[in-house]
Amino acid sequence: MGQLYVFGHKNPDSDAICASIAYAALKSAQGTAAVPARLGELNNETKFVLQYFNVPEPRLLTTIKTQVLELEMDKAVCVTPETSIRKAWGLMRANARKTLAVTDANKKLIGVTTLSDITRNFLEAGERDLLSQSKTPLKNIMETLCATAVSGKPEEGVVLGRVVIAAQHPSRLKDYIRPGDIVIANIAESVREAALCGARLAVGTCGYSPSEGDAEFAGEHGCDIISTACDTYEAAMLVRQSIPVSHVMSTKNLVTVGLEEFKDDVAERMLKTRYRSYPVVDGENRVVGMISRYHLLSRGCKRAILVDHNEKSQTASGIEDAEILEIIDHHRLGDIQTNNPILMKNEPVGSTSTIIASLYEAQGVKIEPHIAGILLSAILSDTLNFRSPTCTPVDIETAQRLAKIADVQPDDLAVKLMNAGSKLRGKTPDEIVGGDLKEYLIGKYKVGVAQVYSIDSESLSDMQPKIEERMRFFCNKDGLSLLVLLVTDLIRGGSHVLLAGDRKDIFYRAYGLEPQEGELFLKDVLSRKKQVLPLIMQVAEDL
Repeated sequence: MGQLYVFGHKNPDSDAICASIAYAALKSAQGTAAVPARLGELNNETKFVLQYFNVPEPRLLTTIKTQVLELEMDKAVCVTPETSIRKAWGLMRANARKTLAVTDANKKLIGVTTLSDITRNFLEAGERDLLSQSKTPLKNIMETLCATAVSGKPEEGVVLGRVVIAAQHPSRLKDYIRPGDIVIANIAESVREAALCGARLAVGTCGYSPSEGDAEFAGEHGCDIISTACDTYEAAMLVRQSIPVSHVMSTKNLVTVGLEEFKDDVAERMLKTRYRSYPVVDGENRVVGMISRYHLLSRGCKRAILVDHNEKSQTASGIEDAEILEIIDHHRLGDIQTNNPILMKNEPVGSTSTIIASLYEAQGVKIEPHIAGILLSAILSDTLNFRSPTCTPVDIETAQRLAKIADVQPDDLAVKLMNAGSKLRGKTPDEIVGGDLKEYLIGKYKVGVAQVYSIDSESLSDMQPKIEERMRFFCNKDGLSLLVLLVTDLIRGGSHVLLAGDRKDIFYRAYGLEPQEGELFLKDVLSRKKQVLPLIMQVAEDL
């Protein structure tokens, strides 16, 4: 089951952030682990709120697409490059795997070896030179044959010669044995002759054990002796399975999957390569698992609770891949669709945080002072300290209860919020236009309405040319037919309006105005949601 995130809309305001944090805390208190998140940068007001009540910023969520780390995957069975193919094959059978990851001592990926790699390379390799070609460690031979050391140090070094079976009379072995060879024998005379001819290792079969003199003689000639219970035929067959997986593993065109990668991207790559399974690595190339096509069918998607929005254009990228569990909002119903019935709580109040506070009370969960503080701040912000036409008696009553819990005076806190976030000077045109921009699909038109609050709106005239330039940029970038910027003057009690886009006429028709140049000020217009958007919708849907 994927991680559960609680988040508000893009270009988040204080209500979106504070509601996310508070509701994630409520879900966690009820036993459902939830992580508060944000879809954009915090504005100055919200930063002040979180710092004032000592609440950490929620994590930034750039997308909610499913990542590999959220999928089920097979545990990786890892081997070192020196591991024999016999041991590797045994691990495949024991773990029901057909692919092993080949790693170094730090679990960093070197390559992969598959059952087909082992069989194909094993069958294609030359008979007598196979072990020397693969630089097989001598210890692999001992392990494969379940052999014991009789003399010398046979566990050290690698095979440099061929494998020779001493089937001839000992007197004829000199015609076959070369220095460095591995000789498989079962009689003392053959072992002595092998040592005399410069063999590196003598493999005594059928439990052969040399005399003290033979062992000493072999040692003087640099030949180690090991003993195995296998007969000569069995030893000859098994010794070839001592070659290391490094000789057969795949390193070229190695396809790995990163933990942070998105499921869709991985699926596309799998279609192009069509391997049986793929190693999953972390940022340091350490193997953390193996993934196959069937893992992409598992329900590893993120889960989401949306607060303060329910429009697809305002939510996280990749929301179609997520499982939406709940929506808690106070805006009009948008266009987000879900696969299953969900909890949808939408109330005509001034702030989503008002609804969140009521859910704490309904569930009988105590509201901690810092949570009460941020919820109160969000209500004061969204209702303009109860002056917005969206404000309801429920908002006021809820704010009063929260103020007692947080031990703050609402009016004092409202002034601090205004001073923290309501100054145009120091903000860039991008921050003014895009800081709280919401986009809506209305009929055949895509409309954006941005809002910024100000106590120094006289500075607007100095910044207006650059702001209008950025508004045109946003129209082109996002395909907006109309972009409305409300610069809400908290002192004068109204909003300055700037327009951009090919369909400015929609706004003028909505307010019964003639197109005009220069300043456009709408007295008593404070709410985007209640006083601007409904009028624009009514006109745009009829065009």
